[in-house]
Amino acid sequence: MLQLAPSLCEGQGTLCVLDNIGNFDEKVWRRRNPNEIASARSEFERLTTQGFVAFVVDDAGVSRGTIQKFDPSVSKIIMSPPSVGVSK
Repeated sequence: MLQLAPSLCEGQGTLCVLDNIGNFDEKVWRRRNPNEIASARSEFERLTTQGFVAFVVDDAGVSRGTIQKFDPSVSKIIMSPPSVGVSK
């Protein structure tokens, strides 16, 4: 089972990027830091261009659906790699 970092401090969000073998990397942004938001948005856009799907997850770890545009107000976004054999 995927173990994500504990809940972040209020005012922060995290972008969790999964790979095809179950590893992940996280990028954290503070909602009051425009540079961190821009960096997370850039990574989000790069990954969605490569076919990754973005899921918004609440603090309990429940998926709240997918998003196509970066939203810095959410607490957690999980980027799932494209499935093999599935076209964009």
